[in-house]
Amino acid sequence: MEYWFGDCSNSNILVITDIKQYGEIKEVLTNLNSKSIRYLLADEEEFSTDEYNQLTPSDLLIVALSIDSFVFKGYNKYFSPFNKPQNLISKYVFIRLDITSKSLMEGLSTPIEEFEEVYRYYKSIPQYSSLCVKNTSGTELHFEVNEFKTCSHRIADHSDQAFLPPSELEAGIKLGTANGRIVVDCTIGQINQYGKWLGMFGLVDKPVTLIIQDSMITDIVGNEELKGILFSLGPECRILVEFGKGLSKMTPTGVIGVDESIIDTCHFGIGEGIGFGIDNEASIHLDVVIHGPEVEVLG
Repeated sequence: MEYWFGDCSNSNILVITDIKQYGEIKEVLTNLNSKSIRYLLADEEEFSTDEYNQLTPSDLLIVALSIDSFVFKGYNKYFSPFNKPQNLISKYVFIRLDITSKSLMEGLSTPIEEFEEVYRYYKSIPQYSSLCVKNTSGTELHFEVNEFKTCSHRIADHSDQAFLPPSELEAGIKLGTANGRIVVDCTIGQINQYGKWLGMFGLVDKPVTLIIQDSMITDIVGNEELKGILFSLGPECRILVEFGKGLSKMTPTGVIGVDESIIDTCHFGIGEGIGFGIDNEASIHLDVVIHGPEVEVLG
């Protein structure tokens, strides 16, 4: 636990959570050694930034909220998964929204050596490398990537903030370079367009094949609903823009935010690509996850 949260033995810990996530985060933090730990329930207690502005640099603020509190009750005005709140001088950990205690415990129990090996390998891949990804379900895709990026996943000398459990490394896929097929054998994400849910998917019952030509999905075999939705939208919504590699040892859940973070999987993002350094504006971003990828750097 200390690997991810840092040495908390001299820290006062403030946990901002809610009724839904309180039991989950309390179970996880039971064995975390600290001077003190205090829980503030966002849906029951009056909140003020004074609560965390009193913390010192050696203290720790942990935010573990449900989507309901974060989005609909407005706590996204105060907290971000990847950036410390303004004026906060303590250490800062943001826990993935709505995560179960099982997934969180599994993620934080990821073997450190395995995490480090995967992290170092993908960070070492040079920008503009050509990759080939295969798996036993039939995936075989060639493409070119830009730089692999990630957020901080542990409190350490080099970082005083972390997003937990460890999520992913991600790179943009250069437009027009992806060719082959993706056989989705784990999870298909949800499709949201301008706040409206167009499709709710999850764990796949049988593999779904995406045929890719010059980074464009030209056909989908095995899921007519997915095909119908994507082909009803503009062509920019069928462009492959992201390659991501998970970093946590977790069991697939059907929740895309968890499953794309699993260390035994990789995922591909389709549609909106600006956030990955890819010049493709689209009204959706869809992620699909595959098991057991073999990734080869071709040059």
